[in-house]
Amino acid sequence: MIERDVLEGINQFEMSRWQDYSLEDRIQLLTKIGSEARSGEMPIKQSSNPEDRVTIQEQQLIYGWATTERRLITHQLSGNFDKSSYNPKTDDR
Repeated sequence: MIERDVLEGINQFEMSRWQDYSLEDRIQLLTKIGSEARSGEMPIKQSSNPEDRVTIQEQQLIYGWATTERRLITHQLSGNFDKSSYNPKTDDR
């Protein structure tokens, strides 16, 4: 089951090719990653081996990363972005 999920994931998204994705595609991927992490729908959770499962803490980290990156890219797309003054925890322009 995990092998199938991994293969499906590879066909949909390859982190090693992140720079090849357009900013719009990155936003879509980050939205999906964040949503799946937050809801607990990540495929690895289906594993019968407890060591393979994503913990709640890991889900929160993944969700936080995806949300922060999505906001950063959204700001970059707006053309009104100053990285030095950007605070992802409070800045949601």
